[in-house]
Formats: sequence, structure tokens, C-alpha cells
Amino acid sequence: MLLPSCNLFPHGLLPLHIFEPHYCHMLKNVIEGDRMFCIGMIEAPSPTPVENSKSGVHSISTAGFLRACVEQEDGCSNLLLQGISRIRLSDFDQTLPYTTAAVEVLKTERSTETSEYQLGNEIRSRIQQLAEAGVEISAQVQSFIDTVEDLETLVDLVAYNFVSDPHTRQPWLEELNLRSRLHSLVSHLGRQLNQVGGDNDP
Repeated sequence: MLLPSCNLFPHGLLPLHIFEPHYCHMLKNVIEGDRMFCIGMIEAPSPTPVENSKSGVHSISTAGFLRACVEQEDGCSNLLLQGISRIRLSDFDQTLPYTTAAVEVLKTERSTETSEYQLGNEIRSRIQQLAEAGVEISAQVQSFIDTVEDLETLVDLVAYNFVSDPHTRQPWLEELNLRSRLHSLVSHLGRQLNQVGGDNDP
């Protein structure tokens, strides 16, 4: 699906309402197949071209698994898409009523550096500080953050749930180096804390 201002991260959940005929056709094929499709986020207008784009769509996306789907009487459907893994899209094609593309599964560049685990702990600390400052965090998300051990899962979950603008969080989706992803998210959460603190000043 090609959508503006919408992306999905691995481990994230995205509710969608399908009503356009070409996407209803796509959904039928998805259900009959492997129950997987992805969101191709349309680029925001920019004075400079984006290197990793194809045909006005960000080429880095997330393969999603159709976790649940409820068809309504009018033929529309409500569904829940679960992010599985980062992918790169290429060779966009319009032969079918909806857009298709070739897919390359992407792997995160990881290391066993102690600094990565320190950055993970800093992310958890800043989330706790945001909660104490009055930022609403669901019990389910908080429990996941407190218990998840895998740093890649942690940073994806936090970026997806705590960075509201899809175009702002797209760089975390495109960054394949885990340490860079962690470091950038720590800085972003620090700026959020400063903004919350400023809002609470008398």
C-alpha cells in the first residue's frame, strides 16, 4: 500500500481500514497467499532529492504480517498488520491494480559493545522519566520496554511508539547500524524530556 505519512516498524502493530477497490483486491490476494504486505510511505515534499527513494516512495519499509482481518457488510475491511522485518523495495511495478515491488530483507548491523547496552539502559531511563513527567504510556508498552532484552526490538518499539510523526521516525527505520539507531534515539528522547519539562514550568 502506498500511503502518505504512514509507516510500520518491526514488532509494531498498525490498524488499517481498507476501502479502495484496488486495495480490496490486494487484500484478497494477500489472504489467499502468505498474508504479508507492506506500506510504502510516500515521501514528504522536499527541496532536495532523497537518495534511497524510488518513484516518490521511501525504499526502506517493513514487511508486515496480516494478524487479523474483519470484513464488513459494505466490502470494506478492518485489519491489523504486524511488522516482521526491515526490507528494501525496488523495481516498482503497476501491472496489477495495486503497486508491487521486489523485496530484499535487510539485516541490522550489530556488535557486542558494552556501549550498546548502556544506550539501551539510557533509553529505558528516559522512558521512565517521561512517564514521571506525565507522558501517558500504556501498561502493555511499559511492560514490554521493562522486560525486552533484545536491543533491536527495544529501539524499534520505542521509536515506533514515542515518535509520533512518521517522517521524523523514518530515519530510524532506514538506519541499519544498531549503535547509531540507539544513540540517535537517546538524543531524541532527551529533547522530548526537555520539551515536557518546559511545558511543566510555572
